[in-house]
Amino acid sequence: MVALQSVAGVVLVVVGAVFATYTARHWRLYRAVAATPTTDLSLVGEGPVEVKGTVTEALATAEPTIRGGPDPVVEAWEVEEWDERGNGGRWKTLALGVDGGRFVLETDHGEIEVDVPTTSSGSFSLPEALLSTGMTGVAVDDVAVEVARMPHVRVEPDARPSDRIRSFVHAHRDVDGQTDSITNLIDIGNAHGERTYHSQTVEVGDEVYVLGRATAAADAPHPPRAEHLTVRGGPEDGVPMIVSTLREDRIVAQGRTRTRIAGAAAALALAAGIGLLWAPYLSGVV
Repeated sequence: MVALQSVAGVVLVVVGAVFATYTARHWRLYRAVAATPTTDLSLVGEGPVEVKGTVTEALATAEPTIRGGPDPVVEAWEVEEWDERGNGGRWKTLALGVDGGRFVLETDHGEIEVDVPTTSSGSFSLPEALLSTGMTGVAVDDVAVEVARMPHVRVEPDARPSDRIRSFVHAHRDVDGQTDSITNLIDIGNAHGERTYHSQTVEVGDEVYVLGRATAAADAPHPPRAEHLTVRGGPEDGVPMIVSTLREDRIVAQGRTRTRIAGAAAALALAAGIGLLWAPYLSGVV
């Protein structure tokens, strides 16, 4: 009994630590939105920038995408699968991610190029699967795409997916191919192996908010002007990056809510885990 209690305590402490790490990273991401002033491109230099404007040109599109579209410059996506075992079943997040691209953003003070990285995470990443945005975007590895809604495409386990879905799965190593249902003869409701592909794209013509770091081209003059700079971000650049079709105040509000939820989950898991680990000592069993 004590051994099982200790194992449960260790598991809860690990889960709490994972949520605490997620909380700190998410807080950093959305604190940057609140702390960074909107940049005047006529005065811009290298460093953190916050720009708002219209996507006017796709320099490199995010393909293959789930939603398609003529000029998708970024896509946020999440793949869920119905997992039916025993008498119960649940939707399990297989993977989620951001497919990036390059585009030109036109603001009131000029134009600047934006380069959004591609990143994804598998189902092992519990905090992202539970909290990172679900139906309103995705946040992975300091790269976030926030949108108003993420429509979905549902694919039955024994059905042939569309060419677009097959191309998407083939291009993403975190998303395995869909298998047939093992219980399709007796399934009532969702069938084991059924999938939903949630996604939303940022397209040419969209009004967007962008947070990242402006870096100058190697041949840029000194000081560089906006046309010599590219806004980047993510794990390779060591800075957070956010692209959103939402207003800045709504981005901050959503980020604050998720941070509080993740922080509360971390505190509860850590407290419960430490309590289980210390209980035998306090009761004199050990």
